[in-house]
Amino acid sequence: MNRLQHIIISPLKKYRRLSVEKKSVIWYTICNVMQKGISFLTIPIITRLLTTDEYGIYSVFLSWRDIIIIFATLNLFCGVYTKILVDHKDTESECTSAIQWLGTTISLIYLLVYFCFREPINNLLGYDTPTMLMLFGYYIFYPAFSLWCTKQRIDNNYILMVIVTIIVSVFIPLLSICLILFTSLRQYGPIWGTLIVYIVFGSFFFILNTYKGKVIYDKLIWRYAIKYNVPLIPHYLSMIVLGQSDRLMIKYFEDDSKAGIYSLAYQISSMMNIVFNAINSAFVPRAYRLMKEKKTDVLNNESMKLAIGALLISSLGIIIAPECVLIMGGKNYNEAIYVIPAVCMAVFVRFVYSFFCNYEFYFSKTRNIMMASAIAAVINIVLNWIFIPIFGYFAAGYTTLVGYLFLFVFHYLFAQKISTDNFGKKAYNNKSILFIVLITCILSVILPVLYLFIIIRYTLIILFAIFCFIRRKSIIALFKSVG
Repeated sequence: MNRLQHIIISPLKKYRRLSVEKKSVIWYTICNVMQKGISFLTIPIITRLLTTDEYGIYSVFLSWRDIIIIFATLNLFCGVYTKILVDHKDTESECTSAIQWLGTTISLIYLLVYFCFREPINNLLGYDTPTMLMLFGYYIFYPAFSLWCTKQRIDNNYILMVIVTIIVSVFIPLLSICLILFTSLRQYGPIWGTLIVYIVFGSFFFILNTYKGKVIYDKLIWRYAIKYNVPLIPHYLSMIVLGQSDRLMIKYFEDDSKAGIYSLAYQISSMMNIVFNAINSAFVPRAYRLMKEKKTDVLNNESMKLAIGALLISSLGIIIAPECVLIMGGKNYNEAIYVIPAVCMAVFVRFVYSFFCNYEFYFSKTRNIMMASAIAAVINIVLNWIFIPIFGYFAAGYTTLVGYLFLFVFHYLFAQKISTDNFGKKAYNNKSILFIVLITCILSVILPVLYLFIIIRYTLIILFAIFCFIRRKSIIALFKSVG
């Protein structure tokens, strides 16, 4: 009993001693994991209620939604809002209301453009007018919800934010499933379910933000926000294109069914981002401290250890791909297992180059990041245009990997320059980096062969589990050191 009490009470005591900021980070991470987890757990239900064509239509819609929002709102609820709140702490409610109404004004202008060219836009995107009108409602009200969440994080009101976010995350799949089962909407069910929930909750926070701030137009805030965010549009667009243009081009060159199969593979692979983002969020503050103390050797050593650990996790994700696809999608999505290897490694490469970005963000050298993102997006589109018609939608996973490998090389070279200029030595060992890149490319091609040999695959899974058990103390020590 004493042992059990120690296990339970000791962590609680440590938690109580944490600062409000650290508690906020912990709960934000938990909230993010639960939010993504709920969405992920509903995928097996959605994929079994819809055909691959219908699921493809739904997935492609999400891609269009995320691309158009960059123009329809200028992504004002992202970085610029946080900076404005930090710089205008005494008038944060007024700033929130002003930013919200700036985004609303931009969305209404685009809505007017839509009404003028409704038919060609509907034909281009493949959706009807009610769905498009609901999409614009989402563009008007979703930013209000996002602004409120950001403000809660900055003010460390994490408990209320977590509760509201989880409620929203639960309502979206519940309504989506109900619309599929009890209406004739079919593929529009999850589309409408997502939009309706955000419109309902967002409208509440839209009214709340306006009531508290009582500001619609603020010349200085509007001018500053536009000047800050418009140059970032190429970066925002590039990252969306790099992550989601694949399914749009697959639909164009093949059909909705193939886009649906690819989307499932991408979602399964991207779930590693939950783990990798949590690791990176914990590692960034330590990376900054080590750079401040000029302990770059320690930083580089820990980065490489985390990279090797992430490579093992990614490899395991590739090995168990057949089981993941069977659980998440069923036999109709079996082809997705051959997309997962390349996308898994692309996710891994994205995680590793974030270590290089730490140097860039610490020394505020972010201008070239936008250029690199834009070039990578163009590379991805060009390669998709060339290889999808030749090799089918399977090629899209490898073109994504190539795009992220470009970013990997770019950020690596730039980090080396920054480190040399500020610390008098290179940031990372060339041989180690080249070895990681080589292994990444080899594993993305070789591991899929194991899908034909189930005994070998299960043996590797068992060996991986045994390795983790034997090295558990080292693994725990590593993750404790980066937090």
